[in-house]
Amino acid sequence: MPSTSISGVTSVNQRLSVAEYIEWITELNGRLGGGGGIAASQLDIIQHARTLRQLPEHIIAAGWHKQAYRLAPRVRWRAGAAAPWTYRIVTDLELANFQVNGGRSTMTFDVVSDTFSGSISFNLGGGALFTKAGASDVEIVTGYDEWTDLASWLSHHPPVFYAADKSSFIGVNLIAAAADVVTQLRDGDADALAWDNCKIDMEFGPDQPDGRLTVHQGLERHLCASDDLIALVYDHRSGEAADYIAFVQNPDGSLIVRLYHCKGAGGAPSGRRVGDVYEVSGQMLKSIAFCDAAVLTQHVEHRINPGHHRNPSRFVKGDFNAMKRALETTPPTGLTFEIFGVQPGISRAAVDAHLADLMVYGLDYAQRGGAAKAQRLTSA
Repeated sequence: MPSTSISGVTSVNQRLSVAEYIEWITELNGRLGGGGGIAASQLDIIQHARTLRQLPEHIIAAGWHKQAYRLAPRVRWRAGAAAPWTYRIVTDLELANFQVNGGRSTMTFDVVSDTFSGSISFNLGGGALFTKAGASDVEIVTGYDEWTDLASWLSHHPPVFYAADKSSFIGVNLIAAAADVVTQLRDGDADALAWDNCKIDMEFGPDQPDGRLTVHQGLERHLCASDDLIALVYDHRSGEAADYIAFVQNPDGSLIVRLYHCKGAGGAPSGRRVGDVYEVSGQMLKSIAFCDAAVLTQHVEHRINPGHHRNPSRFVKGDFNAMKRALETTPPTGLTFEIFGVQPGISRAAVDAHLADLMVYGLDYAQRGGAAKAQRLTSA
């Protein structure tokens, strides 16, 4: 039987008397007819799509349609009609460099790899949503060796675009910012790491003459110090799931997959790294798509294959078989995903209210999207 409390989402299976049941039905009938108040509940976090009438002013990131991650269709690209084709899968490319026009009705963005860039237009004015822009060609397979222009495919499989105003949109469907979005850092949202002997303004690169570590090297050393680490993947390049993907096996057999996104400091640690926060937030949002065992396994297997890449991803610790075995043998109830934004250029003690609001945006969205935990790793 239902509960007598109907003001929000509550437990059921409570026994009621006939009189209580009639009272419950009467109140419910009144609410369905438009009478009576409805208290706030967890259903209030659900956002309903509206029609996109105008583009947001500032778009910070975009992720592929979910079919791109699940099916990993092949793509090919070339700089021009006379250039040779390069063959990969669609998630080896990234969407970047979003430019919205003054009337906020059209946008251009780039489809990029480490060695290629092609442009696509998005238009709210009618006709095809996505059209090719520029001389470069990008095509995607849609059948047995049947290729179609990527812009045409995007019109049927639109990406999700994330905006600085905390809204997002897919095609012409706008999802407004959540009604109960958090605007300040909570306990556990940010943790300060020690960056001793690190050159925090250098995200990655060769060994330094003075012996100091890059941000990647410093984080890698920190992660490898964990006794529970069974595998660590370095995936830093275009199309990455994260810079580092760590697989941690707990004593009870449960498995934690941690995705780390790094950003080098633009100077001494401070509380005003707005551009850096947008960039890392975008990376965190895009990596939600990899919080899925099957998708992540397929991604890592493809990325470490030297036959597909000139500079394949690599295992810092463990190997693919150990990673795959852990993912396949862990029951869904024992598998969790966590997403981290690593920013030594941010001083945790100096973060002001505006920067905190921006930092929490990526954390809150990642947790709503499927990550059990999201956190910023900063300087003290």
